[in-house]
Amino acid sequence: MSSTPAADAISETSSGSASTTPDPLARVLGALSALGALSAGWALFLWYQLIRARSGAEPFCAFGGDGCGALWDGPFASAVHRLTEVPVAGWGTMWGILATLLPLMALDFGPEHRWRRGVLSAVSWVAIAGLGSVVLLTVISWQEGGFCSSCALTYGLTLAFAVLALLRLGAPWRQPLVAGLGWAAAATAVAYLAVLYPGLKTPRNLSAEMAQTLASAPPPATGEAQEEELEKFLASLPPSALQAISDGLDTWRSSAYFPLPDPRELHGPESAAVRNLHFTDYLCSHCADLFQTDRQLRSLAPGAYASESRQYPLDQSCNPRLGGSGPMGPVRCLAAKVRICLTGDPDAETYDAALYGNQRFLNEEAVWEAGSAAFDGGREALAACVDSAETAEILNADITYAGLFNPPGTPLVVVNGRQGSPYGGFLYALVLAGGDGDHPAFASLPEPRSHEGHDHAGHDHAGHAH
Repeated sequence: MSSTPAADAISETSSGSASTTPDPLARVLGALSALGALSAGWALFLWYQLIRARSGAEPFCAFGGDGCGALWDGPFASAVHRLTEVPVAGWGTMWGILATLLPLMALDFGPEHRWRRGVLSAVSWVAIAGLGSVVLLTVISWQEGGFCSSCALTYGLTLAFAVLALLRLGAPWRQPLVAGLGWAAAATAVAYLAVLYPGLKTPRNLSAEMAQTLASAPPPATGEAQEEELEKFLASLPPSALQAISDGLDTWRSSAYFPLPDPRELHGPESAAVRNLHFTDYLCSHCADLFQTDRQLRSLAPGAYASESRQYPLDQSCNPRLGGSGPMGPVRCLAAKVRICLTGDPDAETYDAALYGNQRFLNEEAVWEAGSAAFDGGREALAACVDSAETAEILNADITYAGLFNPPGTPLVVVNGRQGSPYGGFLYALVLAGGDGDHPAFASLPEPRSHEGHDHAGHDHAGHAH
């Protein structure tokens, strides 16, 4: 019968005591533990970057990549955090802890300890779990259209650990199967408890969680029932969501007022208690979130909520307010002008969905294809509209009105003539309050944070747009 290097190096004794015989796997186990420690340390760093990103800062993304924040806020990562109370970076930290401590435990037991083979089997199970995680996360990244270059270092360390462990220790089923699974399960439970508390304290992806809340929310009531509904809604939210609503209301109350321009494409009645005029950029990830939130609110509260989308491309070639700070490229200005040409077209939202759903790979040709499919007259007529003086004048009017609020980036949300927050919780709470920002139910909210140093629900900034 064939055997692994680990099996050849181990002889169990009934006493279970460690042997003074030199351990032939000492270097292997030491290297595995070092790889595990590096992986745990890097995952912990990424966890810290996630917290910074959720607090409104720009996360570090190694090797020039720019997809980290988008993936951390993606559907899969949000679901993991919601279901397990620990973010994906926390699970990476957990894996690193196991990959560090289990090899050290096997090394400490010595080659003749009765538990040695079970622990070695657990190390191999950890290696297989790491391999599976790398494959899963790579597939998820591809499906969600992003690439986290910082996460790639974690993948590399995990693969190195797995290759070394499986080549030198062998497959876990070639050692005591039940004992290995038992050690792996027990160690995983301990590691999970170790990261659970910081996981609970890690800010969630509020936009994704609010999207789920709105999906099951009832239509707004009226009268006394409306007040009860607002109180019930606020009581159902976690502290982080309540803080975001408080911050949004503070921004809105303190904002200068500028009368809304005449609507060009208003969805909902002009008499709605909440009118949301928002300015977006088609490569802004937070604008894509707002697009989904806006559609939910229009469906949920068709009589109490109305909205209109306008253009604020983060490109200095067509947005003079950016000066020399804005990025330049072929997509942003073109996409904005095509959308202006589609004003009032029944397929305009199909165009919006196509662009927001393909931000990562959006290029000029994709914009032309999506626009031509929605525009009556085909591509030549659309090109003539895009290049027209009228379209340039409309875009300039959008930029001029948005500039009254001196926006740091997009999305800019103007609610009833005052700057608000793109966070769905803020918008829905204001709908339930009938547009009254001083509704008594809001007295239960926490004190708003200072405007400086935090971002209510995320913006793509003019100088740092994705």
